[in-house]
Amino acid sequence: MIMIEIFFYISLFMLFFIYFGYLFILRISLFFKKNSINKRNIYPSVSLIINAHNEEDIIEDKLLNSLSLDYPKEKLEIIISSDGSTDRTIEIAKKYESDDIKIFDHKEHKGKVFALNKTVPKARGEIIIFTDANAIVEKNALKNIVRNFGDENVGCVCANLRYTKKDRKDGGENYYKKYENYLKKLESEIGSITAAEGSFFGIRKEVFRPIPEDCGEDAILVYYTVMQKKRAVFEENAVSTEEFFMSSTDQIKRRARIVSRNLTMLSRTKEILNPFACGFFSLKLISHKIMRWLSPFFLIMVFLLNAILIKENPVFAVLFSAQLIFYCFASLHVLFFFAIKKKILFFYIPYFFTVSNIGMFLGFYYFISRKSLVKWNVVR
Repeated sequence: MIMIEIFFYISLFMLFFIYFGYLFILRISLFFKKNSINKRNIYPSVSLIINAHNEEDIIEDKLLNSLSLDYPKEKLEIIISSDGSTDRTIEIAKKYESDDIKIFDHKEHKGKVFALNKTVPKARGEIIIFTDANAIVEKNALKNIVRNFGDENVGCVCANLRYTKKDRKDGGENYYKKYENYLKKLESEIGSITAAEGSFFGIRKEVFRPIPEDCGEDAILVYYTVMQKKRAVFEENAVSTEEFFMSSTDQIKRRARIVSRNLTMLSRTKEILNPFACGFFSLKLISHKIMRWLSPFFLIMVFLLNAILIKENPVFAVLFSAQLIFYCFASLHVLFFFAIKKKILFFYIPYFFTVSNIGMFLGFYYFISRKSLVKWNVVR
């Protein structure tokens, strides 16, 4: 039983480290290493690339939002990068060609990355800004991103994504996003973030490299930036908002896709995990991302080992009961939602946590089985 207890406590400690310990380490690190960013009001040429696949319901709002951004018009190039759209997306976008909207209509649906690899070389901007069709960008957000590039050491800038909901603004996913953004803020103050936000972020064109089609652009472009000895930073004042209304199945698929693609990416850029080559960034990447993706395995270990130890000590009985209550709350969310069609936050947060970990577990399965997750059709 001693070995079982040891593995139980190790698994429990790892879960604590993943969700609380890493945050504590970042806070402590700020006392020893804080890298300020030399932000300046500069106006380089910018290419705003809108990723789109069958976005006829929202593309017009996105174009109007993009045209309203506070940035010198002669310096801003707006591009629609269509990934095999088969609806009226291109037809609607063409109404705005007189406003200097450029349309790159990639006929085959091969995924966002394939379309971006074709589009970026044709963009004329010194700074490339990627944005999703459903991301509504605040008027001054573009300027606030670009200011960071006034520091020659900055190669990539991640914006601040906030979720909104029709039924309730602060669901479990919004608390999670706030937590993630806070980690990004701390990582940025120390050096570099470990991943950008795919819905709205920018990169120097000179830093861009072709992206493998089974990898995520928001993570690998950060890796490319760091490997070129530049910083990837977080800009809290560059705000974009998205409406979050994925079903449970969509959330699981999305999380599985993210984990699978990131594991594929790391298998191709192993040098990014070498602290001797990439310094503290490698340790942050392991602590923030890789350990987080392993959390479902630690959760399973804690639950199973706790079940074995339940008779050994009253403390184990309390811990096991706490786990059962947590997962019961997650299950109650499903029952209440079907009964009253509303989300009760007290039950929804355990549910969101559980669903996220199921998705991460499946991500490992997809990675090991080498299932292709290149294309992703978002339900809106």
